[in-house]
Amino acid sequence: MKNHERPTKKFSQKKYITLTKDDTVKVLDLYNAINNMLNDVGETLDVDLSALRDIRHKSNEIDHLFNFRAKVQDNGDVWSWADSVLPDDDKAYYYHETG
Repeated sequence: MKNHERPTKKFSQKKYITLTKDDTVKVLDLYNAINNMLNDVGETLDVDLSALRDIRHKSNEIDHLFNFRAKVQDNGDVWSWADSVLPDDDKAYYYHETG
């Protein structure tokens, strides 16, 4: 999607959320899963695929919780493989909803 086709941002000002205890536990679960996997890899030099799948699942929950966005390149194309940005970032990508 090119710059001239980009939809208007859904956030006109910087907004941050306060985490509920349940949301904070989700962040803690992700942190613990990452920490446990790093410890296992450091000790065994091997990756347990179920641990990797668990981290991906927890990462998706955190992505949804914070509404992290893909980044738009200077030419307007979506940079989906780059690090995500906050929803109010100037480079945050929003897609057109159809239907």
